[in-house]
Amino acid sequence: MPRLVANRYEIEGVLGVGGMGAVYRARDRESQSEAQRIVAIKRLSVSTPSAAELQDGVTITNPTIGRFRREFNVMLRLRHPNVVEVRDFGWLHAGEPYFVMEFVQGVTLSTLLRQRNTAESLPGESTIEQYIKVWLQLCNALYFIHQNGMVHRDVKPANLMVERAASLNAGDNATHEAAQLLRDPLLRDPLLRDPLLRDPLLRDQFNLKLMDFGLARFADDSMNLTQVGSMMGTAAYISPEQATGGTIDLRTDLYAMGVIMYEMVTGRAPFTADTPWAVVRMHIEARPLAPKFINPALPDYINSIILTLLAKDPNQRFNSADEVAQCLRARQFVVTPASALTVSTRPTLYGRNAALKQLQAACTASWSHSSAQMAVIQGDVGTGKSALMVEMGNWAKLRNATVLRGVSAQTGRMPYGAVAEALSTFLLSRQREDARNELLRDIRLEISRIIPEVAPGQSLSRLNTREDSSLAQSQARLFSAVSQLVRRVARRKPVLWLLDDAQWMGADSLELLSTILRSNLREPVCVVIGMRPTPLEMLQPLEKAIQPTRMHSVPLAALDEASTRRLAEATLGTQATPNAVDLIVRRAEGNPLFIQELAYTLKVERPTPEAIASVNETLSLPVSARIARVMANRLSDLSGPERELLNWAAVYGSEFNLDILASAIRQSADDVAETVNDLLTRHLLQERRATRFETYTFVQQQLREVVYSQIQTQSRSNIHDAVALSMERTGIALPADLEFHFGEAGQVGKAVAYGLQAGDRAREAYANKEAQRFYQRVLERAGTQKEHTDEVAQAHFGLGEVHYFMGNYPQARADFERVLELTA
Repeated sequence: MPRLVANRYEIEGVLGVGGMGAVYRARDRESQSEAQRIVAIKRLSVSTPSAAELQDGVTITNPTIGRFRREFNVMLRLRHPNVVEVRDFGWLHAGEPYFVMEFVQGVTLSTLLRQRNTAESLPGESTIEQYIKVWLQLCNALYFIHQNGMVHRDVKPANLMVERAASLNAGDNATHEAAQLLRDPLLRDPLLRDPLLRDPLLRDQFNLKLMDFGLARFADDSMNLTQVGSMMGTAAYISPEQATGGTIDLRTDLYAMGVIMYEMVTGRAPFTADTPWAVVRMHIEARPLAPKFINPALPDYINSIILTLLAKDPNQRFNSADEVAQCLRARQFVVTPASALTVSTRPTLYGRNAALKQLQAACTASWSHSSAQMAVIQGDVGTGKSALMVEMGNWAKLRNATVLRGVSAQTGRMPYGAVAEALSTFLLSRQREDARNELLRDIRLEISRIIPEVAPGQSLSRLNTREDSSLAQSQARLFSAVSQLVRRVARRKPVLWLLDDAQWMGADSLELLSTILRSNLREPVCVVIGMRPTPLEMLQPLEKAIQPTRMHSVPLAALDEASTRRLAEATLGTQATPNAVDLIVRRAEGNPLFIQELAYTLKVERPTPEAIASVNETLSLPVSARIARVMANRLSDLSGPERELLNWAAVYGSEFNLDILASAIRQSADDVAETVNDLLTRHLLQERRATRFETYTFVQQQLREVVYSQIQTQSRSNIHDAVALSMERTGIALPADLEFHFGEAGQVGKAVAYGLQAGDRAREAYANKEAQRFYQRVLERAGTQKEHTDEVAQAHFGLGEVHYFMGNYPQARADFERVLELTA
């Protein structure tokens, strides 16, 4: 860290260091206010961005930078006595971002709790009365940020600063002295602490400040619960829905507040274990011991408040921080949610426990006996396939397994689709270069054919090399290398491989996956496939690759009435009414997605006539059409910016990169992120985790289809064009994506050029059916236009190569002869 930042902030010392960066004490030379002259500077440790990224603010290849910048913009808007104020943002010469915030003269709540718990007895009645002042200020801070549409997601004592009233007007010398005292190891002994710093919580006046909100959510993608040092603190305060990948809202912060209150009145956290994994599992599954059992001096109403905040089901917690504050002020438990002590199943899994247990049994068998197993989840749109796969992924992570994820798309994006995507995401997310090198030892060149990023210094064009061996041998060598990679991953940890929307998997992907299954019959690899009802012949390659006893079918039927009613009540939450629930039970036909969409439509104290009409008018339609109709009704009350962003996102594809989309719309990424946050709150978008970029997707693929269908043809074409140009500027977009968007925009020349690149890339990876599809589309787009004669010749040459490899020699000869005609 330089001694002088931005020629303005003079660094005076380090206040703290964490896994994401460091915080420094500094003096603002330009401040006109003595009270604001001392500041804190937060620096984020990231790889250096390029000059273009610094100039344009584009952080596509390093989403952490973009998220850090957006945290600053969020905090800049929030001004509250109990929220740390931020003032400035900038870049260090090394390319690391920083922001400047107020310097709080005090200590973190975690420091105070740690000091008290070393030698002091449990708090009595008078101490608890003082604690109530702490909790009320925390309620004030949380209620304020929640009212501003924000969720902190990492509320814990380390993110709460306690500012002593005696220091509020203290001079700089007192501040410096306090900072030195806080670093004194003697402070660990409560008998030797400075009386002024000993326990500001027990003084009449102090101020609590919440800091670092927003960063936890942005860091979720890279959370690694095996890193005890960096995650143990967060694991102790994590909510069940955070741990299981559920929907996050303000009640997540309330859960963390409950953990803090529990720790303050008992001297211990509600759940403790040797590893963060065990702590997280306890948050999900275990019931906390009542705090009053540990501390009999605790008033009954506080005991009830804490247990309500710690309810596993968010619907059984308080609805707002203000409700908690009302109870604390009234000194009684005046809010009584359903049953805070009941452990509930996640709503999206109501009626699916049998299917979940079947999938878990398949995984357990695979991992226990080191044998490849496969389970196929089949069900119509909205029956809960994706929810089951998400739950399986979380279940596997808690058992320290490696989870590979891939989603097939109607428009193939890369050779071997979801199979390659899962391996690509896994490899490129490895932070330790030596670990990745070991996985790729002796097979790097082959793997680079489907994942070019793992070949340092090699571009796609350099991989287009002819080999002495036959193409059949080359494909076999590639498939063998991929199988070897999977075996190496499985030897380190058991593997759960999730492949969603498999009905769109191509023949090449199925062939590769079949080879992997055959080659990994003695490895702990469990493959779970989610797909819509599909002709059985599609699965024949997979069935031939694995023994019948290792193949599990998991069909998803409609929910029964009891499960339908429970899911409707859970989705409606506190706004559930008997007539709304009855209406959903009668109309939804047991389809989980339809149940939830109807619930969102009717999520008012009493269903309005308009809402009921929107349901009744769909009765003659198939369930999938009814879902689409109700989804369209839910979109009707969006604001202009929200609807516009959804239109752009729907045209972009099944998932979108925030920075690329912002560039296409010609808005700042921060403004787009603000609208995205609104759509996250409305449960229309969700952040896709475990990806290299800041990626979002629709909560349901059918929702995207509904939005896309409502866009006018010309507008759709214009958006495709803008998205394609924005992707092209990044230099990292896949040729298949560019071919698709330029094609839909009517830009034939560019669509043809990128179509050839996509076809060549697929052919070089021996994905012959995919290559054939791209070359055929080049011919269709180019037609008989003379300006595309060269491209047509290249497409026929590629087709000739593909047909020759596939054994279709007459067609290969015809294609090569056509090349000669065009180039004569």
